[in-house]
Amino acid sequence: MNIGVKLTLGFVLVALCVAAAGYFSVVMLQQASLESIGEDLSGDAAYAINGIDAHVLHRIEDLQIYAGIASLAEQAAQSNRQFDEMPNAQEYIQSSDRAWAAGETTPEIEAILNNRLSQLMSKVGSQIEATTDVDIYPETYVTNKYGVVIGTTHRTSDYLQADEDWYQAAVAEKESWIGEAKYDDSSEMLTITLAVILRDENGQFVGVLVSELNILGEVEQILEFVRRKPRYRSTEIYLVDRNGRAILRQQTAQPVPKGRDLTLAEFAEDLCDWEPVVQARQRGTGYSVIRRDGSNVLAVFSRSKEDQQPWGSGWTLVIERDLSEVLGHVMATKNRLLIASLIVTLASMAAGILLSRSISRPIQRLTRTASKIAGGDLDARVPKTDRKDELGALSQTFNRMTDQLAVFRRFVEASSQGLGMADLNRRITYVNGPLYRMLDEESVEAVLGADLLEYHPPEQRRRMETEILPIVMEKGQWVGESAVVSRKGRVTPVIENLFLLRDEQGEPSLIAGMMADISGLKQAEEALKDERKKLRRMLQMHDQERKLIAYEIHDGLAQYLVGAQMQFQVVEQLQHDNPKASSDAFSQGVQWLDEGLAEARRLIGGLRPPILDESGLVAAIEHLIHDIIRQDGTDIELNVDVQFDRLAPLLENAIFRIVQESLTNARRHSKSDRIRVTLRQRADRVQVEIQDWGAGFDPQSVDERGFGLGGIRERARLLGGQATIESTLGVGTHITVELPLIT
Repeated sequence: MNIGVKLTLGFVLVALCVAAAGYFSVVMLQQASLESIGEDLSGDAAYAINGIDAHVLHRIEDLQIYAGIASLAEQAAQSNRQFDEMPNAQEYIQSSDRAWAAGETTPEIEAILNNRLSQLMSKVGSQIEATTDVDIYPETYVTNKYGVVIGTTHRTSDYLQADEDWYQAAVAEKESWIGEAKYDDSSEMLTITLAVILRDENGQFVGVLVSELNILGEVEQILEFVRRKPRYRSTEIYLVDRNGRAILRQQTAQPVPKGRDLTLAEFAEDLCDWEPVVQARQRGTGYSVIRRDGSNVLAVFSRSKEDQQPWGSGWTLVIERDLSEVLGHVMATKNRLLIASLIVTLASMAAGILLSRSISRPIQRLTRTASKIAGGDLDARVPKTDRKDELGALSQTFNRMTDQLAVFRRFVEASSQGLGMADLNRRITYVNGPLYRMLDEESVEAVLGADLLEYHPPEQRRRMETEILPIVMEKGQWVGESAVVSRKGRVTPVIENLFLLRDEQGEPSLIAGMMADISGLKQAEEALKDERKKLRRMLQMHDQERKLIAYEIHDGLAQYLVGAQMQFQVVEQLQHDNPKASSDAFSQGVQWLDEGLAEARRLIGGLRPPILDESGLVAAIEHLIHDIIRQDGTDIELNVDVQFDRLAPLLENAIFRIVQESLTNARRHSKSDRIRVTLRQRADRVQVEIQDWGAGFDPQSVDERGFGLGGIRERARLLGGQATIESTLGVGTHITVELPLIT
């Protein structure tokens, strides 16, 4: 801390002590006021939520009284006896339930909807609505012990209620049951289900009286007194069920009807994790200060004591009021004190600044320059000064040090290798230009602070973390082949040299690294491997062709020559003793020589037919097709659309051999009796197509290491073209070869 700051802080500290004493006094007053008001308003909330529980209790009591007056237990018991006497009661119930759910109106259903019990219940509901001016019970019905409806004010969704979750929960209770709040589709209201268990004179369960209670109609009058509190104008009220769903929020939003009842979870706002609701679950009744829409709000809350009274709803009432309105007079006093404290503090700071300026200004210039250099600006210098004291000497020494750093920076940036450093937590602290460009970043700043593992491929990060970096920390250095991945996903192979930098005490301080891009070497290595593989392939093909030629000579030409030799030996032996036999042997030997000569010509024509040199590619293909048709009668169609007269001998021979091999495959393997050969020219490209309609094959299951299909692809590749082979079992094969035009 410099002298100027110390002087300034001295004046400010005195002013702050005086201001703090007054401020804390006001804060304590504000806290006391908040506690008093919060307890008062919490009492209002507790009164309201208890009033809601009391209303729910009264409605249950009303239903119990109604059940007694209407003799519902006797009617349910009578219905039970009728069902007990039915031989197939369950079949009847299931059949009626299906008809009821389908919206049918059978005589039995019509009888239930219009019986004396249903009419009585509808009449009582209308009387209650006329008395209260609110539709308190929008839907009421009675079931027997079998769980089927025996009387109702409205047609319910199901005839059989026994398989409903609410019914099973209600029957488990002794006297009455309160359901969760929901949206009732038939009445288009927010309701809760109230159920009263019906028992006969012996206390046996005989049925259930069920009614949907209109929530808003019940609680609106109770909450109205909260809204009309004369002291505060800003009031926001929330009524939340035991599951944290908003039943009421000033004006409850109506859900979109879906033709069925909806739970609050399907449309109401979830306030389960809202702070006042959480505290209400923990404390019951109280208050807290929360933030809403950028301002402080006093939220008072009270939760129904459902654990202390069986009719408790478990709901939470939250009332919000603007804190600035609640504590208006206290906050006004606090604000005036803050303004006074600020004025005194600013005056003290101005006095301190004037006293310290002459001392602190040179040091500030030095500090700013050092900060720029730390940020990478090695062109920054401390301005020249005429001071002859220690500050002047310090400025000159600092500038000389900066000059040396700038020279070293230029050396590092001029390097062709990527250089970088990271702290012991792997956070990058420095990279040079070649390295951040290798990482496809827009600037050095984009790299700083990142984890160095982020710039390594995923498969190498674990090795870097568990193997390489521990070696660097233990032995001080690691050199090996690695890779870096850029922000764009480009992977660059590198030779990476990681080494440890230590501080003056010999403790590890930084991890430094040098990276040399070996992409070119890798590409050359892969290309060399590929060419070696292709060369090995071509040699294998040539060796195979030589073997095939040897087999052809052995099985054909050699046999003819051996046969002719044997005949001429017979001639020599019999020319004196049996001239006729000698003459016959001579004729046979001459015939075999002629056939051997024809076989030799056939072999030469198979390798490179003379007609290819004499008349060109088209004539050679026509001659080849003519020979095949003459041999086995295969239907071969030839289509030619070219402008060239002759091609380079190498290209002509390659196309001829591709056509020859394709026709051999089609006849030998595909067994096709129809083949089409197309030779066309497209600008500077020659295209050859061979299509058959034979047996075909599965390209995925055929090993192309054989010399047929593989030879076609290899010849096309060596001439700068490509071959496409398509085949389908039972349909045929289509071979397309496209080559550059060489004349």
